[in-house]
Amino acid sequence: MLLTLVAAGEGVALVSGPVSLVPRPGVRFVPLAGAPARSIVAVAWRRGEDTSTLRLLREVLREQAPRR
Repeated sequence: MLLTLVAAGEGVALVSGPVSLVPRPGVRFVPLAGAPARSIVAVAWRRGEDTSTLRLLREVLREQAPRR
C-alpha cells in the first residue's frame, strides 16, 4: 500500500533492499549512501509455548544477531 501511495505521487518511503527488487510502475528506488541502516528486532511468545517452528525461529535469530 505504501508503494501505491508513492506511485500516486503522494510522498516518499524508506523500504528495505529486497522490496526494491520488484519493479513497480511509477516508483523509483534510490539507494541511500553511507552505512547500512540497522534496527532492533524484538521477539515475544507465550510462556510455555515450545513448538519446533518456534525453536527454529529462535535458533535462526540467534545465529543472525550481531555479536556484542
